[in-house]
Amino acid sequence: MDKMDLKLDNFKKDCKKQMEIICEGLQHQKTEITAIEQSLSDMDSRLQADENNTECLLKQSSFLQSKVDDIENWSCRNNIRIFGFPDNIEGNNLPNFLTTWLQEVLDLPEALSYGIERAHRSLASSKTSKNNSTKSIEDSPDVRAARKVANFIGSEHHEVTFTPEKGISCLDEVIRTLETYDITTVRASVGMYLVSRYIRKTTDSVVIFSGEGSDELTQGYIYFHKAPSPLEAAEESERLLKELYMFDVLRADRTTAAHGLELRVPFLDHRFTTYYLSLPPEHRVPKNGIEKFLLRAAFQDSKLLPEEILWRPKEAFSDGITSVKKSWFALLQEYVDSQVNNSDLERAEEKFPFNTPSTKDAYYYRQIFEKHFPGRADWLSHYWMPKWIKATDPSARTLSHYKTEDDKNGAEKVHLDRC
Repeated sequence: MDKMDLKLDNFKKDCKKQMEIICEGLQHQKTEITAIEQSLSDMDSRLQADENNTECLLKQSSFLQSKVDDIENWSCRNNIRIFGFPDNIEGNNLPNFLTTWLQEVLDLPEALSYGIERAHRSLASSKTSKNNSTKSIEDSPDVRAARKVANFIGSEHHEVTFTPEKGISCLDEVIRTLETYDITTVRASVGMYLVSRYIRKTTDSVVIFSGEGSDELTQGYIYFHKAPSPLEAAEESERLLKELYMFDVLRADRTTAAHGLELRVPFLDHRFTTYYLSLPPEHRVPKNGIEKFLLRAAFQDSKLLPEEILWRPKEAFSDGITSVKKSWFALLQEYVDSQVNNSDLERAEEKFPFNTPSTKDAYYYRQIFEKHFPGRADWLSHYWMPKWIKATDPSARTLSHYKTEDDKNGAEKVHLDRC
C-alpha cells in the first residue's frame, strides 16, 4: 500500500509540473498575442494617418492643378505660353530672354559661317576676348561681314582662305566623313571641314560654337517668304528641326568631329527653342521682306551689332564663302561637268533607283558615296529642297538679293539654293 501511495504522489507531482509548464507556455503565447495585437493596432493608426495624408496631398495637388489651369487660361488669353524659363529671366519678351541666354553661352571660340546668328554669337564671344574664324574663297560676302563685326566688337579675327581646287580635292574625304550624298550638305561641308582642320592644326581650341539650327527655328530660309500661311510656316519650321540630324547638324557634327573638335550649337539650346516655338506662328514669319525678323528686331535698339549686319539678308552657307560673281555651287558644277557624261546622267535611274540624282553634281556625289558605302543609299530618306517654289537645285544665289546689277536686268532664273 505504501508503494502505491508513493507512485500516486509522484504521478501527481509530475502532472502538476506539466501543468505549470503548459500554463507558462500559454502565458508566453498570450504575451506574444498581445504584442501582435498592439502592432496591428499601431499599423491601423499609421494607415489611417497615411490615408489622411494622401487625402491632404490629393487636395493640395488638385489646388495646384487649378492654379496651373488658371495660369494657362490667362496665358492663352494674352497670347503667352510659359515653359520653365531660367530664374533670372525677367518678363516674357524675347530681348530679355536672348540677353540672359547669350550671357550663359560665353567663353568659347567662334567659328564658321557668318550670318546674323553668328554675329550674335560673336558678340557673346567678344565679352571674353575669344577668337573668331571665317572660312572663304577670296572676295566672299562672309569675309567682309566678319571683318565689320570683328572691328565693331573688338574681337580677334582669323580668316581661312582656300582655292576652289583645294575645296574640290577634299570632296571624297568630306563625303566619306559625312556618310551622306545630299547635295547642299556636301557643298556646305567643304568649307566647314577645311576651317575645322585649320583650327585643329593652328590653335589650342577644341570646343567651338556655330549657328546651326537658327534658320530652321527662326524661319531664316528665303523660301519662308513664300509660305501660304503662318501656320504652314510653323509646321515647316518644326519639320526642318526634326530633320536636322540628316542635314545641317550632320554636317556640323561630322566635319568638326573629324578633326577632334567639340561643337556647341547655342541656337538649339532647349530653353531657347522651347521659348521660340511657343510664340504665336504669326510672330515668327518673315516680315517686311526680312527673314528672321523677330530675332533681328529683338536686337534693334541694343546697338550691339552694326546695323547693316543686323539686317543683312540671308546668305546661303556654302555660297557666302565665295565671290558673288561666281558661287561655290557654280564652281563645283563646272568641275563636275567634266567628270560625269550626259549618257551617265540619262541612265542614272537604272544605276541609282532610290533617290535618283537629277543633276551631274548630285550624280558625282552619289558615286563617291557608293564607293565608300555601297548599298546604303537609304541612309538619306530624301534630298534637302525648299518648299512652295519650283526648285531643281538647293542653291540660293539666283535670288534677287544675291544678283549683281547685270543679273537683275536679265531674265529671272528659277532654281534656288539652300534658301
